[in-house]
Amino acid sequence: MSSLKRAASHAIEDFATVIRHCAKSKDLAKGRWIHNQIISDQKEYRENVFLPNFLVQMYGKCSSPNDAKRVFDAIDAKNVFSWAVMITAYTQNGYLQDAKLIFDEMPHGIQCLEHSEGILASPGFFRKVPQHDTISATAMVPAFAARGNDREACALFENMPERNVFSWTALLQGYAENRLLDKAKSYFDKMPAWNLVSWTVLVISYAQCERLEIAQDLFVEMPERSIVTWNALLAAIGHA
Repeated sequence: MSSLKRAASHAIEDFATVIRHCAKSKDLAKGRWIHNQIISDQKEYRENVFLPNFLVQMYGKCSSPNDAKRVFDAIDAKNVFSWAVMITAYTQNGYLQDAKLIFDEMPHGIQCLEHSEGILASPGFFRKVPQHDTISATAMVPAFAARGNDREACALFENMPERNVFSWTALLQGYAENRLLDKAKSYFDKMPAWNLVSWTVLVISYAQCERLEIAQDLFVEMPERSIVTWNALLAAIGHA
């Protein structure tokens, strides 16, 4: 991989980490700011479906489904995750008719709308998707893991047609959000390769759970650090 491509990959991972943080903290202002940064940045970031999907999810969690729909409409090559997060953005905010309209537009006529918990929370939804590719499976792994469905998450992860660093990191993220840090760490240790996002997810999770000694040890071991990692660790230490 060329140095230019590596830089682009790291930038995408950094953007994804910040978007996840905005979604979790429901920080709409910061989410819009990072969205503008992506729009103004290099072309490959805007064309990467990975980031728009996370933006749709973030806007939904920040109670801004109209922003989510604008991002969704601009995605040229929508995958299963794109449709799922858009439906979830609507259902989470009570826009059930709009969610049903999106659902009816989905390819393959998937008939499984369980809006009470949101479509990402429904294992039934994913089981009825005709094609389980790496991207869609990676999208669902943290949804299962974060809700404590360990067996579903692990089975889905183990049965992926192929696993990449994003797949591994998705599993870490799901366990970390459910405060299952020992499981997250065990999978982290099994990863064939780590990237900045996987390190950052683990450091932030230990820091937020006030396990600062482990967080600091991991931080020191990181081969490289981003501003997100620095800020998260400093904030945790400041509240200790």
